Amino acid sequence: MYVYPIKEKQQIEDIKNLLLQENYRNYVIFTLAINYGRRITDILEMKVSDIRDKSGLIRKHFNVCENKTGKNIQIAVNDEVKQMLLLYSRGKFDDEWLFPSKKRKNGEYTPDCLGQVPIGRIQIWNAISAAAEKCGVSNIGTHSLRKTFGYHLYKQTGDIALVQKIFGHRTQLDTLRYIGMEQEYIDSATTALSL
Repeated sequence: MYVYPIKEKQQIEDIKNLLLQENYRNYVIFTLAINYGRRITDILEMKVSDIRDKSGLIRKHFNVCENKTGKNIQIAVNDEVKQMLLLYSRGKFDDEWLFPSKKRKNGEYTPDCLGQVPIGRIQIWNAISAAAEKCGVSNIGTHSLRKTFGYHLYKQTGDIALVQKIFGHRTQLDTLRYIGMEQEYIDSATTALSL
């Protein structure tokens, strides 16, 4: 199944509000993904120490290691996300996963943080796609969140080269296709032409 970005801001707000009511952890994951465009697996494998310094304050920049490329990416954090993460990380230890699963490495379920693993991509996909469906958004997956970030960054800045650089794509056309803008780009070019 091909997944698409969420192009309507009201739909994004509807999903955020629903997730906020249902499960704060899922709300935080969704918000991070659409605001920073990182792959969901990279977000799920963050530790508390990746977002919070030793004094308990949220860092101005996160260092995220991309699983796919092995590159360390530095992400500037806005004040709204800082407040959200400060609330979410309260009571968590620096060496624990930011988004822990209740499943331990040996497959048993436990409420403590001993032997913990990060929550799985499938579990988050199920939660987010169910929330999106309730809000009337279809053809969504965890990759839709990354595409949503790219789509809205491009719409806000008009800078496809910037989006291309952030995503590490080879060509701008690859980026336009990825964020669901290829046809819109072609349409605007051909309708603007009058010979």
